[in-house]
Amino acid sequence: MTAHTTDLHPLLDALPASTVAVDRIDRDTIALARLLVRLEAHVVLLATRVAPDVTAKELDSLRATGVTIAEGDDLSWAHRCLLLFAHDYTSPSAPVVQAARGAGCRITHLADLLLEMTPALTVGVTGSAGKSTTAAMIGAILRAAGRQVYLPCRHPLTGSANPNWELLEQLKRMDPNGVLVLELTSSHLEYMAHGPNIAVVTTISPDHLEWHGSLGAYLAAKQRIVTAQRPGDVAVLNADEAIGRAWARIAPGRVRLFSAAARQDANVRLAGDRLVADDATVLLARDQIRLADSYVMNALAAATAALSAGASRDAVHAGLTGFDGLAGRRELVAAANGVAVYDDSLALTPRKAIASLSSFADDSVLLLCGGEDVQDGWSVAPMHTTPDEQRLFDEFALLATRKARRVFTLGSAGDRIHDALARAGADLSAVSRAISLETAAQQAIAIARRGDNVVLAPVFEIRDSTLPLFGEIARKALNAKRAR
Repeated sequence: MTAHTTDLHPLLDALPASTVAVDRIDRDTIALARLLVRLEAHVVLLATRVAPDVTAKELDSLRATGVTIAEGDDLSWAHRCLLLFAHDYTSPSAPVVQAARGAGCRITHLADLLLEMTPALTVGVTGSAGKSTTAAMIGAILRAAGRQVYLPCRHPLTGSANPNWELLEQLKRMDPNGVLVLELTSSHLEYMAHGPNIAVVTTISPDHLEWHGSLGAYLAAKQRIVTAQRPGDVAVLNADEAIGRAWARIAPGRVRLFSAAARQDANVRLAGDRLVADDATVLLARDQIRLADSYVMNALAAATAALSAGASRDAVHAGLTGFDGLAGRRELVAAANGVAVYDDSLALTPRKAIASLSSFADDSVLLLCGGEDVQDGWSVAPMHTTPDEQRLFDEFALLATRKARRVFTLGSAGDRIHDALARAGADLSAVSRAISLETAAQQAIAIARRGDNVVLAPVFEIRDSTLPLFGEIARKALNAKRAR
């Protein structure tokens, strides 16, 4: 499969001499502003939120190129702008979005511009869980196939490979025979008009509803990865989910299905203990994937996407058997005397925390969870509170009562987890509030027995300066325990 060949460039054609607004100021938007200036646009950079590492010198440098910097509450730009580039965190209810819509200004996203400008084949991965791992697996397979793969660096806190400044700077050097692999979240797709050459949807469940406002709006944004495609494109969908089968019927291009339930209509499926292609060719054995069972779905999706991009079956085998997982996703960071410590700090939703806990035996987990229930820069509304998400939150609590023999809660969300565990019938004497992540890890490891698993699966965003040091903290605590 090759990249789009088209003379239609609606964003690029509109930019010269047009006024374009870019929401927020950080590394990504500064790089975007510089690119837009090179494309002869008049750029207004909106200081609705300024990243702490942005310096006054950088802002002066931008002004010297002709960029206007508007104060956060200044909405006068809207009536003279043709385009607004929304930030990853720019919600549909944000004043800048409302002002742009009221003025008839088109709203777009950096990811849309990347899809339009890159000469490479594009693969976009979305879903309520599994985006990062699936994208990384696709990259591993395509590299094994000898392709040049462009994957953005991972965000230090979220771990996501979202469209960013790094890719903007690589655009001129991208190989037309290469492959650009992007994670596309609902906050990107909300504002996008382009679809990737290959769209991958891992699994769909209620998420980010405090940002979108409703389940319907969330699903509409997610669906755009398929409906914005063109007839020559490929949609890779989950045959085990009703949504995947429904979206297959409206995809404008070809459809390729994957299934962990051995559905015969799937192009790649799990059949017994083997991953097989649609002609029954064995791609690899299940036990050759060196990850927990919940990652099989990611492997099936990645194999289907990579085969659609032209990878051989040998490359699928090589890429998946050599894949060791990602940092912060059920990552074994320490082990001693029969006690294992896992960092699943990117399990930031009930659905992801459920997948994490499902990997462990009953009563074998000492669980560290919690954080802040309002995600910084994302929304002013508490997370996971809509009825659809609350059901998943209660499902997480019910599973935690079975899997965890002790729970250590953190942050402002600690009370919500405590209450959910109470509703689930947990023994609340086994639930403790910890003053910090480091303290929680030390307390859990101190009481851990042989066969126990200390698991960080927060459900919420942890804003603790020691988070990047979690593995080191765990190793020190295990060493101290062994020395006693």
